[in-house]
Amino acid sequence: MYKPVTLQYDFENFDALEEIGGKLYFSPLLFLALEENPFKANTRQYPIDFNYPMKDRYVILINIPEGYKVESKPESAKFVLNNNAGIFSYIIDEMGGKLQISVNLAINQPVVSADSYVDIKKFFQAMVDKENEKIVLSKV
Repeated sequence: MYKPVTLQYDFENFDALEEIGGKLYFSPLLFLALEENPFKANTRQYPIDFNYPMKDRYVILINIPEGYKVESKPESAKFVLNNNAGIFSYIIDEMGGKLQISVNLAINQPVVSADSYVDIKKFFQAMVDKENEKIVLSKV
């Protein structure tokens, strides 16, 4: 039986924050977020082939710096593509001076018909928008 590939690491990135007016702004997924929708065309003639079903899962823990509190954070969300052909969930929780972000993407149908192109384009755009929302920290 195969097990999923797991990667765990700690890092510091001093360029990931923007400080404006004493508040800290950052995207919690940092380099893991899709920056743009891969589906750009208005229409599509051929099916979309992902080659195989896939599932990605990220769990990110972020320490809130001492002297700061969460002023605003993205809302948790779940998007479903046509009869569970794709599922995206984004859950963000604050607990004990930390933020935990859990992101799941499942593509359950490896081939999506061209008739569903508009739906898959909207699905990926909603995912890109959610992944790039900012967290705002303010001083206590």
